[in-house]
Amino acid sequence: MNIMPGRVAVQLFFVISGFYMSMILTEKYLGKSILLFYSNRLLRLFPAYMAVILISLGILFFLDIGIFTSRQKIIRAFDSGPWVAATIVWANLGIIGQEILYLLKIDHSTRTFCWFLNTAGSEQAWTFLLVPQAWSLSMELSFYLLAPYIMHLSTRRVAIVLLMSVALRLFIELKGPEYDLLARRFFLAELCFFLTGVISYRLMNKVKESGKKRRTAGIVSLAVIVYAIFFYDTIDHPGSLGLLTLIAFLSIPFIFLLTKDSIFDRFFGKISYPIYIVHFLIVAVFEESLEEYSMFSLMAVVLFAALLVHFFIEKPIDKWRQSRVAESRQETPTGLKNRIGFEKAPCCGRVIC
Repeated sequence: MNIMPGRVAVQLFFVISGFYMSMILTEKYLGKSILLFYSNRLLRLFPAYMAVILISLGILFFLDIGIFTSRQKIIRAFDSGPWVAATIVWANLGIIGQEILYLLKIDHSTRTFCWFLNTAGSEQAWTFLLVPQAWSLSMELSFYLLAPYIMHLSTRRVAIVLLMSVALRLFIELKGPEYDLLARRFFLAELCFFLTGVISYRLMNKVKESGKKRRTAGIVSLAVIVYAIFFYDTIDHPGSLGLLTLIAFLSIPFIFLLTKDSIFDRFFGKISYPIYIVHFLIVAVFEESLEEYSMFSLMAVVLFAALLVHFFIEKPIDKWRQSRVAESRQETPTGLKNRIGFEKAPCCGRVIC
C-alpha cells in the first residue's frame, strides 16, 4: 500500500481551494469590500505561519536543527551577497515567491542565483526555506488575488482559461522530465487545478436537490477518494493526475453536501492548516533527536502542536476575522473597483473561513 504522494495531494488541494474560495466569495463576502476578503485571507494564513517561523529560527540557532538546512548553511547564504540574503529573508518572512526558489540555485562563485537546471549552481535555493512546504501557500495567495475577478467570469470563460493553463502545463512537461518541477511551481501552469474547483462549485448548485441519490453519490465519492489516497500505487500511471483531478471535480460537491454538517469535518477542517504548517519541523526534530521513534508518537506530537496553534493563535484571530465580516456594511455592488459584487447564491448551510 503506497499512500498518495505529497506533490499530488497539494495539487488536489488546489482543486478544493478553488471550490471553497468560490463558495465564500459568493456566499460570505457578497457585497463586502474586496480588501476585506484579501486581508481576512492574510489573517488566516500569516499568524500561524509566523509563529512556526519564529520557533523554527529558535530551534535552528540554538539546537542547529533545520528541515533541509543548518545554522552554518544559513550563515553561508548571507555571505553570498546582499541580493541572495534579501531574497532568502523575504521568501521566509513574506511567503510570496517561495515557489520560485525551487527553480533556482545559489552559485557561491558568482554570489547570485542561477537556473535550477544549471549545473554550476552549488546549492538549491529552496533548501534555505525554514518552512519549505509553504511554497503552496505562496501559490494560494496568488489564487486568492485572482479569485474575486475569476468569479465574475462565465463558466465558459473559466473553462477556456482552464484549458489554456492545461495546454501550458503540457507544453512544459513535453520538454522533458527535468522540467516537471517547473510545471509544478509555475503559477499559470497550476492555475488549472484551482479553476477546476471553481467549476466544481458551480456544479454543486446543479445537484443540491437530488435528495437520496445525492447522499449515495456522496458516500461513493468519499469511498473513491479514500481509496485513491491509501492505494495510490494501483492508479499511478502517466495520466493519473488528470484522472484524479477529474474525480475530485465530480466528487467534491457530493462529499461536501454529505459532510457539511459533521462536527468532525468542521473540526478537522480547522486544524488541517496547523497540521500542515507544523509537521515538517516536528519531523526534523524527531529525526535529529531520536535514533528510533514510532509513527504513532510522531503523529501524536504533530496533532498536539497543531492544537496549540489552533487554540492559542488561530482561534482568537478567527473571532476577529468573523467580526470584521459581520460588521462590514452590506451594499449592492456595482463592479470590481471597490466591491466584489456577486449574485446571491443559495446558502450551503455552512460558514466557511
